[in-house]
Amino acid sequence: MRKLRVLQVLEATIGGTKKHVLQILSHLPRDRYVLSFVCSTLRDPVFQKDIEALRAAGVNVTVIQMPRSIRPLADLRALWNLLGHMRRCRYDIVHTHSSKAGILGRLAARLARVPVVIHTPHAFAFEMTTGRFTKTAYRLVEKTCAHFTDAVVAVSEHERRLAAGLGVLPPHRIFTIENVLDAEDLKRPRTRAKTRKELGLRSKQILVGAVGRLTRQKGLPVLLDAAAKLSREFPDMHFLIAGSGDEEYSLRRKLAQLGIADKVLMPGHREDTRDLYAAMDLFVLPSLWEGRPYALLEAMAAGKPVVASDVCGLDDVIEDGVNGMLVPPGDATSLAQAVSCLAQDATLRRRLGRAARSTVQIRYRIEDAVTKLDALYARFAAM
Repeated sequence: MRKLRVLQVLEATIGGTKKHVLQILSHLPRDRYVLSFVCSTLRDPVFQKDIEALRAAGVNVTVIQMPRSIRPLADLRALWNLLGHMRRCRYDIVHTHSSKAGILGRLAARLARVPVVIHTPHAFAFEMTTGRFTKTAYRLVEKTCAHFTDAVVAVSEHERRLAAGLGVLPPHRIFTIENVLDAEDLKRPRTRAKTRKELGLRSKQILVGAVGRLTRQKGLPVLLDAAAKLSREFPDMHFLIAGSGDEEYSLRRKLAQLGIADKVLMPGHREDTRDLYAAMDLFVLPSLWEGRPYALLEAMAAGKPVVASDVCGLDDVIEDGVNGMLVPPGDATSLAQAVSCLAQDATLRRRLGRAARSTVQIRYRIEDAVTKLDALYARFAAM
């Protein structure tokens, strides 16, 4: 049987979207697929290391620069380059990811007459913006691009419902294949003492951690307001916010204004996140909206009790009081109360942490996701 030629297209080479695509490229069976990847390196120049690793593993990688923001001339150039590449390589399936690659990649694939075009939103652009006009514009763009799309793959049930709500693709062409963890993510790190020493923390100090991009979506100002309240109740409690992003300066300024700069560690982007989870006593995710964040799954895999916002994308992973705690989004007082409850009860932390790890071991396995995606590709390629 001839192998299917499948191309993944990605502009957003950071965070969970990058991890998702790298998982696909690493785990799809090579006996049935010739795997190719088109990416941009404008967001993350050090993504070159991942490119080299993929090439060494036999993936055909082509760099086509796509700007993150709307830049008409650069976007047209990227579209032209994508179109030329797809015409030359004659793919059976093109699978695009996130907003910019989703727009340019799907249009190029249709112009190149690729038989099957699939898209994964990784959170829709209209969820990430404010203002009625901007939201309406992004919705219109998504509806237009749906005409170039054979199937949408959502990373959570919430994202699937949003896609269905757009009313362009029929429900039977919208699928949920959730973000998952691989075997490496599920390994328990054994570096708690070493990492805590590196961070300047004593063994008995409570460390509340957050990992992810420093963007408005993650609700980190709410965490800082909660930290200010908690620091009065627990003078020895410390907080860790690991990541980089657009809000780093404003968060540091808020730290100074609240007078808790000595309580909050902000080490920037870290590759050793499993070590950081090991050092934490509990994990918080005060997001304002979500798709299916890997940081949540990774913290749960590390056996950490989680306090998360009660928003779509999180509420179907966390069962309040069973494998974590849910609090209203944007509510610093409720967040502080939940953290306080866990800080004072080590037995509760252990119980929620064990349940959290069991959840991801059972529900979020890479083998299940690959099986579903493999079946989806085969189904549409045969149509």
